[in-house]
Amino acid sequence: MKIDGNHIKAEIGKSLYCTWSESDFGHDVWLGYIYYKNGIKLEIPYLLTENDFVEVEDSLIENGTASDFGLPHNGFTYAEAKSAIVKMYYSYDDQIALMLNYAKNPEEYKEKYQEMQAWRDIAAYIASRLTQTN
Repeated sequence: MKIDGNHIKAEIGKSLYCTWSESDFGHDVWLGYIYYKNGIKLEIPYLLTENDFVEVEDSLIENGTASDFGLPHNGFTYAEAKSAIVKMYYSYDDQIALMLNYAKNPEEYKEKYQEMQAWRDIAAYIASRLTQTN
């Protein structure tokens, strides 16, 4: 889990589980006050901190369906699926910026570039799994 100020981002292939609200918050979270718990408004807002979160294996890798990744139930290609899944973590602009920065300064951007490539590999695996059942 990476923490940058008020922003927490899960490692590739993991998601953030909030122990306080007992719910999965996905791949990244902006810390701040929460006003509802399980759909019920709190009398006093709760301030989420990094201590409220743990990383868990992302069950979407093995069990996610097309709709979990914003895809139609059928009729999508491997390339469309992979692109949608990669964009869960990295927009096109983020990908281009990382590639250009890595090309210019490999030592400084090596770790970030490798993380992006690892997610692209996971996205390829998921896309392959989804298109086999498509």
